[in-house]
Amino acid sequence: MFNSDQSSLSKNFNDKVYFYNVTGAVRNGKNIKSLKPLTYRELFFHAQANSYADFSSFNLDEIAPEKSEVYIPFKNYKLNW
Repeated sequence: MFNSDQSSLSKNFNDKVYFYNVTGAVRNGKNIKSLKPLTYRELFFHAQANSYADFSSFNLDEIAPEKSEVYIPFKNYKLNW
């Protein structure tokens, strides 16, 4: 019984933490941490992408790159001068 508890504790300490940096059309972006690799769909859900986000350039079922900035563009964004 002691060995099984000890092995489960050692698994918790060896878990890898994945870091993501999300910017653009999100409410809760910047740094997101996860214990498993996230797909773009899961990452955008955690970042709380807003209704103006344009996902057309992403394959939502693909694994998002770790430790690099993921920029979500705004849909129909027009700059007025």
